Amino acid sequence: MSETEKLAADAAEAKRVADEAAAKLAAMLAQQQAELRAMLAAKEAEAKAIRESLRAIGEQENKPRTVVPVATKRRYADAAKARGEKDRASRRGCGDWLQKELQAETIRDGVFSLSDFLAICDCNGVAHDRWDRTRKGWEGRLRMSGSIALRARVGKAGVLRLPDGRETDVVTLAEEGDEAARAFLAKWAN
Repeated sequence: MSETEKLAADAAEAKRVADEAAAKLAAMLAQQQAELRAMLAAKEAEAKAIRESLRAIGEQENKPRTVVPVATKRRYADAAKARGEKDRASRRGCGDWLQKELQAETIRDGVFSLSDFLAICDCNGVAHDRWDRTRKGWEGRLRMSGSIALRARVGKAGVLRLPDGRETDVVTLAEEGDEAARAFLAKWAN
């Protein structure tokens, strides 16, 4: 084999080795790209799941912390404004005769006394032990449920009993011209 042929054979071998190496390198790069694409897709899916979780948490945090519909709250606030009442308790209730009486008996220096309210419920035969007192917001639910039950008791009996022994005859008040008492009783006339 001549020197030229030997150089040509060496060059051909070098080209073959280089081509094989290039093919192996291309295959490795293709595999690495596929792996990176798969990892990227997994990370994007994970990021999407995290964004959705955060969105759900944000939606929960933005939910009102009350069971009272916004329209009802607005109606109560508008009615209080129309009556010229600006205090917080008046904006949060129906404004009937019983609400005014309960405000007078249970709110001291702008602070609601749950114990005074429960004592009034007890005096009027409203059982309140069955209502939950463990979950967040239980005080508000107890106050709402208790005042609904109290409205029914007082509306049907026509008498509000207080812990200090006083009794308010709502029927007599209505007969004497108290419009709030008359309107309150009218809801329970059936």
